[in-house]
Amino acid sequence: MTQRDLQTITLKDPAGIEHSCQYWLRERPAGMDPNTSFDSYLYKLSTGEIFSHPSAHGCQIMIKQHFVAIGAIVIPDDNSHLDDRDTLIWAENVAAFNARGPGRPRVGDFLEMPCGLMTRICMNHDDGAQTTRALLASYHMGSSGHASYSGGLDPSQLYDYMKLQPETKRGRFWFFHHRAPGAGRGVEAWTDCRIFKLERFKMTQDQAHAHPSTRSKARCWGENDSITLAHMAELMNGTFGD
Repeated sequence: MTQRDLQTITLKDPAGIEHSCQYWLRERPAGMDPNTSFDSYLYKLSTGEIFSHPSAHGCQIMIKQHFVAIGAIVIPDDNSHLDDRDTLIWAENVAAFNARGPGRPRVGDFLEMPCGLMTRICMNHDDGAQTTRALLASYHMGSSGHASYSGGLDPSQLYDYMKLQPETKRGRFWFFHHRAPGAGRGVEAWTDCRIFKLERFKMTQDQAHAHPSTRSKARCWGENDSITLAHMAELMNGTFGD
């Protein structure tokens, strides 16, 4: 397999440090089944990681996202980079996002762990939510105000443990430029998000047994199954999600 048409993209961050990424075309291996999926391009990030993509344009998009993630491209937290139309679109999105509260944490809100680590809500479930330490990862917000996350998730935490705090924190999201979907049309923007603090507590046996999360496990695994009983024990010890 050979490497052709090597392209390098270099960018200086605000501190003047250069970051370089590369992408190139690779030939399909001889003898590979023509029905087998094959990404024609590889791209190498400034961190040394190498990934594949079907197109050169896709490589450029992923490299740009990498530059944003490492801070080489700075997204102003006052959203001054948005044009007039996107400013209006973002204001409408944020108004819908805020209308989804109060209540349980939304995807995009922050959760401070008992150790002081700040995480971010990335997936809502019936009884709790999963979090991530990737605070500036890919959070999309649409016109309905619903936010969704793409990336790795940490274990779920109970809503019962999450206590709303008076402070807010700026959170970054993205949406489609001028509401026109398409590759490379993502626009990043910031808004204030709520902060919750995780405060675990011990439940009585009756409380743990009646908790919706226990009832869900009992319906799936059985009332006296080891999984159900272990979950009850975690609720009683105040260690669920620890």
